Amino acid sequence: MKKHIHQWKVWSRTDKETVFHCDCKALRSRQTTPAEKARIKKQSRDFDHNCELQNRVCHEFERKFMAWKTETCKIGKAKPMKFTSQVGWKWSGYELMERIYKWAKKYPEDVIICGIDDTHFASSDIVFVLHRIKRRLWGTSCYVITQCDGIPPKEFFMYPGHREGIQEALAKMARYRPMGI
Repeated sequence: MKKHIHQWKVWSRTDKETVFHCDCKALRSRQTTPAEKARIKKQSRDFDHNCELQNRVCHEFERKFMAWKTETCKIGKAKPMKFTSQVGWKWSGYELMERIYKWAKKYPEDVIICGIDDTHFASSDIVFVLHRIKRRLWGTSCYVITQCDGIPPKEFFMYPGHREGIQEALAKMARYRPMGI
């Protein structure tokens, strides 16, 4: 029987410890070296910067159109933490749609607005806000804004893989000629 030779790969790394794993499920750890600590710090800083960049348009959208409240939470003897949560929208219906049209002109590459009809056959919108850095897309925040039924906008998020299903559905619909034309 051939003796197994471990092929160690980095599994996780913190500023204190680096853990390695092998395909045989064996784990091994050691203290993180100063060079690795510096690399982790730089990667973390780059990651934070990239997150800020890819989410900046969506965060602006949320600050501008959504209503938020700040709360404080204290668990045991820990220092109180502040967090914000969405409590609704600042506007609704046609007024919100018009404000978004105006705001979206600042971001022609990041915001796409498509017209649809709601259940009252009134013009409504789906707003797509891309989370991207240059040509790389992380995902898309989507908001369905109805014009006149008083229902708050519905939100959902699409990762790049989700859009493939929608593109496929739209391609199937495109094979048919619209009625009345």
